[in-house]
Amino acid sequence: MSPQPAQCVVVSGMPRSGTSLVMQMLSAAGVPAVVDAHRPADPDNPRGYFEHQAVKALGQDPSRFAGLDLAGKAVKVVSPLLAKLPAGPRYAVVFVERSPSEMLASQQKMLARLGRTGGALSEEKMTAVLTAQHNKAVALAEGRADMAVHRLAYRGCIDQPDEVAQELAAFVGGFLRRDLDATAMASAVDPDLYRNRA
Repeated sequence: MSPQPAQCVVVSGMPRSGTSLVMQMLSAAGVPAVVDAHRPADPDNPRGYFEHQAVKALGQDPSRFAGLDLAGKAVKVVSPLLAKLPAGPRYAVVFVERSPSEMLASQQKMLARLGRTGGALSEEKMTAVLTAQHNKAVALAEGRADMAVHRLAYRGCIDQPDEVAQELAAFVGGFLRRDLDATAMASAVDPDLYRNRA
């Protein structure tokens, strides 16, 4: 009998969509996070970014990602890089969805703090771009046989953390074939960090 392929949880979404929060929730429930120390916490993400440089290098050097120990763990992959994930592991993809206007506001505040400016596109055009990129990534994931997809609303995490945590625990726990503590997941949500509202 051939061995079962590795199982990995992927938390995905557009930048500033709330992926770090979902990584915190999973970590609180005992799902190890695949992270490195390259990008420390800062005022924009005071609890950390939950990133790994090997993920950012997927487009240039996928061998770095292939060398990671992913089995039973959660890794954050922004949605534009989902297409670069190699076949082999089975992925449970948690898509975090957030209002484009909130993502743009969050991005603009972060850039301002860093003394940088964003692109020249209008908010209307940027919203269309973000929506198209998100829809393309969701369609890609739902079309891959090695991916199971769960769509999660960032606003739901804030407004109904207990209910969202139950759904997330059922999806991820069922995929990993282990019980996850939904109460611990919900307790990781800090509404005070929801600072860019539509």
